[in-house]
Parts: sequence; structure tokens; C-alpha cells
Amino acid sequence: MNGVRANEVKYVAANALHSVTGLCLSGTLMQTFLGEIGLADQIYLHATILQIVTTASTMLFSRAGGDGRTNVLRRTALLSLPVAVLYLFYVPLCVFPVPTGTAFLTAAVLGVIQSVLCAVRTVVDFRIPYRTFPVSEYGAVTAVSGIVTGLTNMGVGALFTWLAARFAYPLLMCWAFTGAAVFMLAGALLLLSMKPVAAAEAQVSRSVKNVSFRELIRRPVFHVFLAPNLFRGVASGVVSVLAGIALHMGRTAALTTAMVTVSSGATLGACLLFAVSARRVPSRTAVFLGSAILCLLPVLWFAPAGWFLPVYAVVIVGKTFVDYGVPAALIRVVPDDLAGPFNAWRMVLHTGGSVLGTFLAGHLPIPVLLIGAAVLQLASGAVYLLSPVLRSSPAGAAR
Repeated sequence: MNGVRANEVKYVAANALHSVTGLCLSGTLMQTFLGEIGLADQIYLHATILQIVTTASTMLFSRAGGDGRTNVLRRTALLSLPVAVLYLFYVPLCVFPVPTGTAFLTAAVLGVIQSVLCAVRTVVDFRIPYRTFPVSEYGAVTAVSGIVTGLTNMGVGALFTWLAARFAYPLLMCWAFTGAAVFMLAGALLLLSMKPVAAAEAQVSRSVKNVSFRELIRRPVFHVFLAPNLFRGVASGVVSVLAGIALHMGRTAALTTAMVTVSSGATLGACLLFAVSARRVPSRTAVFLGSAILCLLPVLWFAPAGWFLPVYAVVIVGKTFVDYGVPAALIRVVPDDLAGPFNAWRMVLHTGGSVLGTFLAGHLPIPVLLIGAAVLQLASGAVYLLSPVLRSSPAGAAR
């Protein structure tokens, strides 16, 4: 196995391991754990605090990726180390009876610290592909990563469900937090073992200058995609609450429960399709195709009961194409020295749009909401397809 392929395999494996640990930070395992220790009423507060901290940290540390001299592999691994250790501090909550106020404060403080570190690590992580494999491979690599990560999370979820029927939940979480620490360290070691290769190093800017926000907003690649990234976030926020929308439309709880399985299957299928087509179909075309598919959102309003889940599956395929196509398209025109701050602010815009979409879901008539989300996503996709920036060379797009 050559250096590029070895790096790609390690990158995919590290992403899968780190994704599993996220279930114990703010994902389903942590939410269930909080409910089991008497903090059911604080689950949303805990999740909201961590989301706010993550977004704020991404903004504050948008330049944490460093400059052309930074060893991003080592920096990412070092940031993972304290996150892994902090998972072990949750173990006493699993073993000893702790007052609910103390338990919530402990979980919140640990979660805040971990969220800050993870946000900074994510900003640094954006620069890893530039050092370890050609950016032309990024779309296929991330799609394969999505497949492996999805299967891994599904496997962990199935195992946990099986164990939960046989052991007390606090005991399971004791193992889960310990396992999260081990997985986080294993992922860090995989990243640390990756080696910069000549085919990738040629993509790296050797500038010792760390790009400022003022300079960032002057780059065409940032301001051209400012509105499209926000629009995409709004549509993503609406899709994320489709189960709740379905319930308000009078659909059954059995149907919305089935949406979880349908979503997982559709996402895996879309990732596989994206991976196969990534070298043949331009990423900007994939973004527009996914955006066009999301125009089916309004169909969910009047779809017969038997057609709701199939239409929903197609919508998820479209969203997956957009989610994987956007970074694959942008990495070709965003230079290495801009990767950290650009992607940090792209995440902030997307998150802000997602929050807005979720808010609007509770205040707009459902048909208006679904049509609006579809129109905004189509407009976003059209910019990605037609923008001269994505038709330019990386050097031209960066200036």
C-alpha cells in the first residue's frame, strides 16, 4: 500500500473512531444517560449549551489551523488527548450516587471543555487532507468515510441495544465512557501515524502568515458562498426536524420511528453512490443534483401514507449529496492557508442557518416551510453549479 492509500485508510478509520466517541459527548448515548441519572429535564439544556459553545469556539479559534509550518497531524492528535482523558471523569457519575445538581454541573463542565477542544481540533483537521492525499481524492475519501462511520455507529448502536437489555444502563455507560477514551486515543494515534506525501505536500502553502478574518472576507471564495452556505443551513435545519413536522401533519409515531432506519439506509446508499461517482461527476454538479432532489420536500405535505417514507428516503439521498459535494467542491479552490478559517466560518454560517430553519419550523405553515426550504436549497445549489469561482484554478479562486 503506497503512502497516499495508507493515509486515506487511516483517515477513514480515525474519523469512524472519533464519530463513535461523539455519541458519548452529546449524542444519543449521552442524552439517554442523562435521563437515566435523573436529568431528563436538563437534556435539551445540556445539548443547547454544548451547541452554543461549539459554535462560539469555532468562531474564536478559526485560525487554530496554523500556518504553512504547522504540523497539523501532531496538533490534532495532541488536542485529542485531553478529550480522551476527560471521558474518564464521567465514570464516577456511573458508579456513585450523585445529587442531580452536582451531576448536571459535572456533565456540563466536562462537556463544555470537551466541546471547546473538539471545535479547535475540527478547525485543525480541515488542513489534514492537504498534507496527506491529493484534494482530487477528497470527495471519494469522505464518501467512503461516511459509509464506514455510518456502519460503525449502527453497529455500536445495535450492540448497545443488545447490552442494555442485559445490564444496568449506568454500568454500560461506565464501559462506554472508558471505550470512548480508548477510541479517541486510537484515532489520535492513527492520525499521528499518517505521513505527509509528496503528492499532497505540493498543495500546501508555505506561507508563515496566518490569514486574518479581514483578509478572509475579501477572498471571492468566501463572500460568493456566504449566502449559499446560510441557505443550505436553513434547508438542513428543516430536514433535521422532519420527524416532528410529520407528527404535526398527523403521521403516526410508528412512521416517524421508521424514519430513523430509513434515514440511515438512505444515507449509506447515497454515500456509496457518491463514492462511485466522485471521480466522474464534478462535485459542484453533485451539489446541484442533490439540491434539485431536495425540491421534493413539499411532496411530503401531500404524499399518501404509503409514499411518505420512500419520498423521505429520496430527500435524504439529496441532502447527503449536498453534504458531501459541498466540501469536495470547495477543497479544490480553497488553498491550504485558508482552509481553517474558511471552513470554520462556513460551519458557523451553516449552523446559524440550521438553527434558523429549526426555529421557522415552529412558526411557519408546513407547506410554506417546505417550499421555502426547497427554494433556498435550489438557489444554493445553483450558485455552486454556476459560480465562476468553482470553475477557476485554486490559485485563481483564492485571489
